[in-house]
Amino acid sequence: MLGLIRDMAAQVSTEQGYDASLQGHDEEQIRLMEERCIVTDREDHMIRDGSKKECHLMTNINQGLLHRAFSVFLFDPLSGKLLLQKRASEKITFPDMWTNTCCSHPLAIQSELHGSEGAKNAAQRKLEHELGISASQVPTDAFPVSYTHLRAHETSLHL
Repeated sequence: MLGLIRDMAAQVSTEQGYDASLQGHDEEQIRLMEERCIVTDREDHMIRDGSKKECHLMTNINQGLLHRAFSVFLFDPLSGKLLLQKRASEKITFPDMWTNTCCSHPLAIQSELHGSEGAKNAAQRKLEHELGISASQVPTDAFPVSYTHLRAHETSLHL
């Protein structure tokens, strides 16, 4: 009976815009989990959009759900050193981990929908958001783009 009540409460909370499975996480990080990512087939054709949470749930990944993402590696032109960042403790995925310069997702918005140009626009958006690096400092023609399929279990949500 207690399980049924808990399930009903979770359903009501979700319908009211509150996701009980993310309880205890930073409000900004919870908001970011609702961003609309680009769900794709294996050839990277957009199928639909989906929340970042949906795209990172292990149950969905195990069923083959794919979404676009990108990684940025910025190097100092003089020393050749790679700029790394340590992810914030508040992050829902990979908290406190050292990672590349910037990684995130193109969103299901007009400027980020289309292939490599969309990924480059998304990279500029996130570099500004996360590191304060303006788009003028990293023009899109400076980004080489390649594609890969990656399955990173550590980034998945086991909710």
